[in-house]
Amino acid sequence: MRRLVQFGATSLLALVLFPAAAPGQTPTEPTHEQYVDEVNSVCKDTISSGRRASKNLKPSGDEARDNLRRAGVYAKTLGKLADRVSRIKPPASDEKAVDNWLEMIRRQKRLVRRLIGAFKGGDPARGFAIAKRLEKLIVETGRQTKALDFTGCIPPQS
Repeated sequence: MRRLVQFGATSLLALVLFPAAAPGQTPTEPTHEQYVDEVNSVCKDTISSGRRASKNLKPSGDEARDNLRRAGVYAKTLGKLADRVSRIKPPASDEKAVDNWLEMIRRQKRLVRRLIGAFKGGDPARGFAIAKRLEKLIVETGRQTKALDFTGCIPPQS
């Protein structure tokens, strides 16, 4: 009983001294601008590491195989990007739009993986059908990216 009272008193003291640690309370929510800055930083870092990984692939001599390997790096980069951005808590006003955008990124990754599987499996017709769906999704994701002001997530054209 004495331990229970000590634990209760300690917990109450912790709640009084550190109110941000109280259950149900959250630290101050980031503003839209702060969130966008953090996401843009993550995007730039992830995109540059993906480009480095793609450039570091040794050519096999078979252009089709090299393109599939680059597509695999692209899918992996998309996955890393979605994971890293999902760890950043968005402001409540942007939460639904950000969740939708992250789902689009994950959908792109899945389609790229399916595209690779179709071409590796010897089914180019299925691969081209997936490529059309992927192209539409990339355009839609680009619009959403611009609407959220994630300029760092739009790779520079080279």
